[in-house]
Amino acid sequence: MAVVLLINWLLYKLIHMAIGRLLAASILVLAYYISLRRLVVRLAFPGTTLWMRKSIENDYCKSMAQGVYRQFSEFKSCLEMFSGPVAQDAERTEYLNAAC
Repeated sequence: MAVVLLINWLLYKLIHMAIGRLLAASILVLAYYISLRRLVVRLAFPGTTLWMRKSIENDYCKSMAQGVYRQFSEFKSCLEMFSGPVAQDAERTEYLNAAC
């Protein structure tokens, strides 16, 4: 705690010498407000960081691609089954009844 206060005091003194007391205090208050606000947002909504958003988007993309691949493979197997010889009529009607 003492280290944080020392750093705050040094920052204030450094800025104070360059631009004045009121402006230095205003800048420090604004900087702390922005820092605390970002910290609270990061803690309350951890998925809002850029890295997390990219990770979530990547996982969603993979799951959607797997779903589309599964549907196309089912469609392909259905087409292969229906394009076979006529002797498989019983299997075809059984598949259609199961689908409906």
